[in-house]
Amino acid sequence: MRSILILPVFALALVACVPVQRPIDYYGLAPLPAAAAEDPRTAKLRIQVREVSLPQYLDRSQIVVRVGANRFLVSDSHTWLEQLPAAVARVLAENIGSRLGTPAVYTPSQRVPYALDYLVEIDIFRLDPLREGVVEMDARWHLFRGTSRVVDSRRQRLRIPVAKEGYEGYVAAMSAALARLADDIAGAIRARHRRAGS
Repeated sequence: MRSILILPVFALALVACVPVQRPIDYYGLAPLPAAAAEDPRTAKLRIQVREVSLPQYLDRSQIVVRVGANRFLVSDSHTWLEQLPAAVARVLAENIGSRLGTPAVYTPSQRVPYALDYLVEIDIFRLDPLREGVVEMDARWHLFRGTSRVVDSRRQRLRIPVAKEGYEGYVAAMSAALARLADDIAGAIRARHRRAGS
């Protein structure tokens, strides 16, 4: 009889030792509307965001938060809904298109059915949420006329305040940083297009 009573107690002890798995929160970057009115002179442009490179430490499913000069927090319970390089390229393409008023802005994975007017390559060296409540971005981009001739290259460094606590605030600030990057790229394309008289 004693051994029969021990079994349920032992089973309860095992259950108590099993860690409770925290639910996973999924996040996605979002395009932000343009501040300026659309320009009809750029409405027919065809553009491709060809490549977006990210540091390897960011290219993972978990959201990475910088907590010190050489220390990072990687959370298994706060993850990206899609691969981060693809998400960054998608959001940048949507942002550039809305700022220029053209629907023909393609991501790297999309087939381009027409000749391109401009092509953009982007290197992101840092897109880091910081624990103190800002997102730091350091990016360089190259603008090609067609697919071969570089007509502009710039580097942009930004610090975007996080308006809301937690990971949702971090992701919103990262989206805002990408919108500012798209402002810069779209502005360069608009100025180049005007100078060319197209």
